[in-house]
Amino acid sequence: MSFDKWFFLLGILFLIVFFLIRRKEKKISKVLFAFAIIILFAPLYLPRQILGKWDSVKTLKGKVVRSILLQPSQPEWQVNLTDSSINVFNKYEIYHIIDLLQKTEIYYPNHPTRIWETKMIFITTDGDSLTLKIEKTENNGTVIYSRDKKFRKDELAKFLEKITNFTSPHFSYEFEKK
Repeated sequence: MSFDKWFFLLGILFLIVFFLIRRKEKKISKVLFAFAIIILFAPLYLPRQILGKWDSVKTLKGKVVRSILLQPSQPEWQVNLTDSSINVFNKYEIYHIIDLLQKTEIYYPNHPTRIWETKMIFITTDGDSLTLKIEKTENNGTVIYSRDKKFRKDELAKFLEKITNFTSPHFSYEFEKK
């Protein structure tokens, strides 16, 4: 379960207890109400440094990754990192990507514009796989979407762009002269 969901459920629990005892224990109920509000809104204000580093690929622990497949997130979509599937077999590149993903931060969305996105599939030697969605955003942030959590690791986008030889799409408009 994601970090945000734990805080949300704990805040709701405090609110339920507050409504159950608010008439009997007025002093305790005020404290419970204050805790509920603080816990409900804490994820919005807690800095990432306090929460520490998170492992966004912990399901790969103890497994050997054979390759990483980079695919367009949505085929024929304008903001894909790559137009076709790219297999990464280089052990250094695989190790570096996994190392970056093991030291991520919890992500709190502020809805920046997306520059590109890709689907990253880790294929292990025993046939298991793990799929992540990666987005590079306008503020040079890199968001990693796992099954139930959102992480951030800005250095990952630079490395993926280097591997795929990504160039920013340049839009040119020609105006007709009359």
